[in-house]
Amino acid sequence: MSEVIKCPVCGKEKKQISLSEFDCEYCGFNNAFVKQFASEKSYKIWRESVSEAVQNLIRKRRGMLSDSHCLRVGNGTIAFLESEKNKIYIALSSGKVQIEDDAVEFDSSERNYAVVYKNGKVKVFGNDNEFGQKNTETWTDINYVLTVPNCTYGVTRKGTIVYAGSPADTSILKWSNVRTLKAYEEFVVGIINDGSIVLSENLPMNTDLKSAEKWVNIKDVAMFRDGIVGLKNDGTVSFLGKQDDPKKECTSWQNIIAIETDNTYIYGLSKDGKILIAGSCKKILDKGRKDSTLWNNVMLISCNKAGIGAVDEEGKFLFAGTISGDKTKIIEACSMYTSKLTQGG
Repeated sequence: MSEVIKCPVCGKEKKQISLSEFDCEYCGFNNAFVKQFASEKSYKIWRESVSEAVQNLIRKRRGMLSDSHCLRVGNGTIAFLESEKNKIYIALSSGKVQIEDDAVEFDSSERNYAVVYKNGKVKVFGNDNEFGQKNTETWTDINYVLTVPNCTYGVTRKGTIVYAGSPADTSILKWSNVRTLKAYEEFVVGIINDGSIVLSENLPMNTDLKSAEKWVNIKDVAMFRDGIVGLKNDGTVSFLGKQDDPKKECTSWQNIIAIETDNTYIYGLSKDGKILIAGSCKKILDKGRKDSTLWNNVMLISCNKAGIGAVDEEGKFLFAGTISGDKTKIIEACSMYTSKLTQGG
């Protein structure tokens, strides 16, 4: 029986028939399978290069996971997208887990949640169809879905908008070249393929957020009650809101790969797996959310209105704050599946 040799960086087994005797064909690490070294010094140099390559691989994986938004924390659901297998695991408020195959996207509101399937179809689950927001059966070629009170929006593969239900602002339907949609309640922002953003006309009261449409090179956005924050491609953060808002501190952040908000804080995930927080509230209302800055090696973050969820490098699910339903059962259900998110090259 032949010896199993694994790459010290990615952990993949060496191919029996390989193009290179020493290099890993999976992660590209040179001299992965060297067995002898000229000196203790050369071995030490090799070990240091292995450690650096491992960290670079983790950063790459973290960036890929954050870009695909594989974790979605809602007010009554938490969903995980295992993108390699097109499978979504949805932890419901009861603690039960719903599994959807051939699925590529997910979103949830307070009463409903929606799944986009590989074939471009959309299905909305939940009990609220008062305005017809579940009537998506005729939709085709959908890339992205957004659920808000009274309405479900879809982004087509051509970048146009379709809807089911009662849209708060019909001007959204004229948008084009849209990549994704984000919302705070019924206030909607579209991220355009060129890195600009567009805002719906129903802006939050007493705010002047329309100037956010001047932002460029935007990778993602998140909203809160009276403001908006944008993550730029260079890892910096833009902010629009009240001038005295302590959340404005986020504009000093660097090397951010993901941005999230709840009703109190702005959260940033750094490329090295640390969580940064901007904002303040009374300790009794915090519910442990500030302690998320103590979490290490975080790969993914996502927020609902009053809590933050995360998955670390080992696939452990972490949560602080509040969520509707049986919190203990939901977290236990999540922990059964989150390890799947951090597996892969």
